[in-house]
Amino acid sequence: MKLHQALSALLLAILTGSALAWQEAPPHFHGSPPSSSGAPRPTPQWSESTLRSFEALPIQEGGRIKPLRTFADFSLLRLNGKRSFSPPDAESDDDPQSASAWLLTVLLHPDVANHFETFMVPDDEAIQALGLTRPDGKKKRDRYSYAFLSPARERLRELARQIDRIDKAERSSTQQHIYELFGSLNQYERLAGAFDFSRLPYSFESLPDAASLFEDPGNISFVEMVERYPDLQVLYATLAADPARSTELDSLGSILRTLTTVASTSRMLPMFPPVEQVSNSPQDREWFAAEDILALSSPELPAAPEHLDALRTIATLSEVRDNDVKVGEQLEALLGIVRTRAELRGEYEKVPLELSYYRAKLITRSLVMFLIAFVLGSLLWLVPKSRILHRSTMVAAAGGSALLIAAIVMRCLIQERPPVTTLYETLLFVTAVGTAVALLVETLGGQRIAITVGSSLGAVGLFMANGYEKLDKVDTMPSLVAVLDTNFYLAIHVTTVTIGYSAGILGALLGSVYILSKALGFKRNEPSFLPATARMTYGVVCFGLLFSIFGTIMGGIWANDSWGRFWGWDPKENGALLICLANIAILHLRAGGYIRDLGLCIAAAFTGIIVVFSWFHVNLLGVGLHAYGFTSGIKQKVLLYYGIQGFVVVLGALIGWLERTLAHPAAASATVQLPEKVQLPQDSPGA
Repeated sequence: MKLHQALSALLLAILTGSALAWQEAPPHFHGSPPSSSGAPRPTPQWSESTLRSFEALPIQEGGRIKPLRTFADFSLLRLNGKRSFSPPDAESDDDPQSASAWLLTVLLHPDVANHFETFMVPDDEAIQALGLTRPDGKKKRDRYSYAFLSPARERLRELARQIDRIDKAERSSTQQHIYELFGSLNQYERLAGAFDFSRLPYSFESLPDAASLFEDPGNISFVEMVERYPDLQVLYATLAADPARSTELDSLGSILRTLTTVASTSRMLPMFPPVEQVSNSPQDREWFAAEDILALSSPELPAAPEHLDALRTIATLSEVRDNDVKVGEQLEALLGIVRTRAELRGEYEKVPLELSYYRAKLITRSLVMFLIAFVLGSLLWLVPKSRILHRSTMVAAAGGSALLIAAIVMRCLIQERPPVTTLYETLLFVTAVGTAVALLVETLGGQRIAITVGSSLGAVGLFMANGYEKLDKVDTMPSLVAVLDTNFYLAIHVTTVTIGYSAGILGALLGSVYILSKALGFKRNEPSFLPATARMTYGVVCFGLLFSIFGTIMGGIWANDSWGRFWGWDPKENGALLICLANIAILHLRAGGYIRDLGLCIAAAFTGIIVVFSWFHVNLLGVGLHAYGFTSGIKQKVLLYYGIQGFVVVLGALIGWLERTLAHPAAASATVQLPEKVQLPQDSPGA
């Protein structure tokens, strides 16, 4: 941003008083959601071609350029808890509409979207606190429309102000729900007003000097105001210098205040690339919303023709919003304008790939394949000699693993960075590595054990990833700070450490299978079953130790390169060290003969607890340099895993104690029956 542009924007803010109230969405005008009264209009039916043009529009959000489809998906997910919605006039809830259709309706028909049940309220106590009555047929946890909630808007704002003064850890669940609902309504109002700037006309009929700048001074569009904004700035300065013209100055200032306030509603959609080429300056990488185009326009540098063309297209969209064909044509025209500028800046190439990623639904299809593999694997235990069933299970599991790996590769290409920099990505990566290793073990002779465990890991891992995404409700491909996005040592560290996580979880599952099988007498007639399971567990522990130690060392090298110290006893570092020590202890105890198959599997099962602590629980502590990705709602799941895995470990220990206890009488009996001439050792029980 040039100096004179910055001064122009600052002067504009001071003169027009466009600052907004605390966390409040700007006021709405012609296109804003109306009051709750009145019957809703029919929901627009957007064609596939219209939606595809809309989804392909690029937008800058969270520091990166993404398709509008991604923005729509996560916007609706945050408000609704789902990526789809069912309009009130839908024939059936079994045919929901996409998030893109929802967002396009919100932008062009906010009066219709106002009646969509968009807002998920987890507890109706929040509804009661607002002074509203839960309608008949609504559940305690249900979705509500803006039309229903808007009468309590001021009450909600006041409660949110009060709750904001309370520490998050001390808030009740109802208070937190109210606070989150306020944020959701705020976000919706900003979206619903994002195109308001294109709908409100202006008039300068009472100001001759300003009226002379326009062809029709009684009906001036936003684009015309932007074109003439440098001249209006000059006129404002002229009037301010003449005390005799204070009345004209006040009138002009009032219109400019309205102009900038309406323009501020567009800030949710920065979809206009700068006309300059990309440089190393962070300011030159920032895309513009309509508000920025207005604010940066000055006598020295008026708005660029490309930006004016884009604004005209949006204005036309608002005019033809009831005609799907014309809406599609205008969206295609807008896409052409924005894409051309973005391609010249080299900022559009990843948008089509990201669209393909989400349209392919690789994660969902991978989950389906793992579920099929799990069902087939379960049937395989009933018909163990069926080669067709075994091959079908392998193919389904391999298909799920291949789809998941393809999804991870696409994410790496989109982000141009390693596949594991957020907790969500570690879930995908751990699942992919664990299932791939299980397939390899099964191929080497897993006796149906590894394929069953691998399929279970694949299904559970992707269920957890989907649950985490819905819990976190933010884009799963965020931009990263420079130190996390470019460091070579970090890329190796996070990848190898996460492979160690995968091995730890897989080893814990195999060890648990051994313990539960021994407790239930499963496969008692197959003497090779338990030893084979123990051998697989041992191999996976060795595999995990290699990557855990190497990854931890590389993490220290990265820390030294980035923070100037190799080790700092950070909680995350301590967790990684605990995993390494646990694996080392297992191998030393086994090599020394202190533990055998059962002890090995008990230790591997307990290592799963250590892995989850380092992987997830450290982030819940909220301390340390590595405490990234904190998300409320995970703690219960982590504690549940501790409980289940702890039960398995205790069960294994109980089995070992019973075996040793029952073995002593047998040993004593065998000693009594020995021939008299046999000399017993001095330290034996019979000595």
